[in-house]
Amino acid sequence: MDQLLGGGIRLPPGGKRPLILLITGDPGTGKSTLALELCYHFSQKPVSKHSLYITTESDAEWAVSKANEFKWNDPVEVIHSDNTKKKTSQISVVKLADADKALAHFCGKTQKISSPAMIAMRTIASMVGIKVENEDIERAQKSRLDKKAVKHLKTNVAHSILVIDSLNVIRDTEKQADFFEKFTSFSGDEIEVVCVILDSKPNQPAYWEYASDLVFRLGWTEASNYKIRTISITKARYQPHVWGEHQLKIVVPDERNNALEKRRAHPYRDHGGIAIYPSIHFYLSAYKRETPTQFSGRLPTHLNSFDKILSEVEDGEKHVCGLPKGRCTGLIGTRGSHKSHLAYSIIVEHLARKSARALVVSLRDDEGIAKRTMERIFKNEIRTDTGKTYSPETIKEHEENNDLEILYFPPGYITPSEFFHRIFISVQKMKAQSGKKDVILLFNSLDQLSSRFPLCASEEIFIPGLIAMLNDEDITSIFIGVDEAGQPEKQYGLLSMADALISFEKAFIEKSMYLTRVKEAKIIKSDQELPKCPEIVRTTKLEIERYAGGKAAGDSGLIELIDSTQSWRYPLKSHRGLVFIPSNRVIQNLLE
Repeated sequence: MDQLLGGGIRLPPGGKRPLILLITGDPGTGKSTLALELCYHFSQKPVSKHSLYITTESDAEWAVSKANEFKWNDPVEVIHSDNTKKKTSQISVVKLADADKALAHFCGKTQKISSPAMIAMRTIASMVGIKVENEDIERAQKSRLDKKAVKHLKTNVAHSILVIDSLNVIRDTEKQADFFEKFTSFSGDEIEVVCVILDSKPNQPAYWEYASDLVFRLGWTEASNYKIRTISITKARYQPHVWGEHQLKIVVPDERNNALEKRRAHPYRDHGGIAIYPSIHFYLSAYKRETPTQFSGRLPTHLNSFDKILSEVEDGEKHVCGLPKGRCTGLIGTRGSHKSHLAYSIIVEHLARKSARALVVSLRDDEGIAKRTMERIFKNEIRTDTGKTYSPETIKEHEENNDLEILYFPPGYITPSEFFHRIFISVQKMKAQSGKKDVILLFNSLDQLSSRFPLCASEEIFIPGLIAMLNDEDITSIFIGVDEAGQPEKQYGLLSMADALISFEKAFIEKSMYLTRVKEAKIIKSDQELPKCPEIVRTTKLEIERYAGGKAAGDSGLIELIDSTQSWRYPLKSHRGLVFIPSNRVIQNLLE
């Protein structure tokens, strides 16, 4: 909320009258919860303001039960109950139907009540026909004021925040306007903020919106029969604010202790209440004002022959190899063509060398499957400096050291704003801990978007906005897409946003041609090293479709995954894993 308000709520200049805050919108959108939580945050340091919450519709005990449900720090007290044993707090709740008891309780037990609060209670009471007699209040004052109470009154602080929930109890709109006039014309510095809640429909003309200084409108949107709460700031008289609708959620505190469960329970919070997810447009507007990003070099894949075709000449002499660092690379192709394996191998190599931290956003495989894939790569394909293999436990150690985080959402109606915010928070956390290490993000895989997260798939700016954010944060990102029927032509915007595009296509090559390619790449010395090579070799063709800032597109080669099911391939590599066999043209260029 503070971000949407440019830092927080600014009071009217001069302090001669209170700021009028209107929270309006459809029933059930969270208006009362928002107002109550604002009071809670106002009560916390460094603000430390006292609030009086007057409810005209619901029971005052609702506020207390809500605060207990959200596990706030016992900030609420029902003051109209004579036998309450709660300690004095900074938020007092009054039920208007018991206004006489409430006023007597104010005068005789807790804090002195300010003039605006008296005006509010008496004005509303008179408009709805509740009798609050001065004589009753004075009688209650005399009967309850003892020396201890008088001493308490002298040392206590008056309320600074006044909430009226809600004006709908006043059916006559003219009376509602009259009520507003009483407050807008009030002169004094006792009350700093008057917050009024009102049920209303969008685009419904209302006097009180003109009279208010700050207007929060809460509402609903619906997608695929899924209702989403929204909030927008439609007016801010004394300050800048962010336009547009943003997602609002009412969340309960989470008591799970397991770190994995906490990540899945985003937003994980020790206390509940309102959670606001700024729109993607909010982030993009903020980044637009930043300085242009600078090209920061290359990130090696550690697949040596592949890195050589991902190279550029720097200052006319030094070859820099690898993916564009701090930019986006798209791996697009048919299923089973080793796209994910290549991306995981790049991440595992950098984790093993302690040269980068990694964030894996997995749309298909959950955390367990993604971890097992990386564990197998660690164990079978990556060598230590001494030539030994790593233990699968290394992945767990990297997670515990915050070098690796795997994000997984179960399929569902997750909004683009919520998904985007989840990644943004993890990116900020990873960057804060990275020091001089690079940060790599793997998004695997776009083909799952439409079936698992339809709300994100329908938002055209979701993937382009995500890539733009990662570029501005200097994150090296790898997005994987499937080039098959049923997938959008532009891969949800990836094709137009990626700085490097690499295509993968299954291919079938005759034995003689295959062996020629392998020998020219100096991977084997003679045909006898592959005695069981089939007549037709099934392989994967890899081609550079786009490589911004580097060599021209078109370089290609074969990428092979050596595993135990194809023992004839073992001579290609001393251990299992990926091997890249450049094309004839690439080999000739490298020789030159």
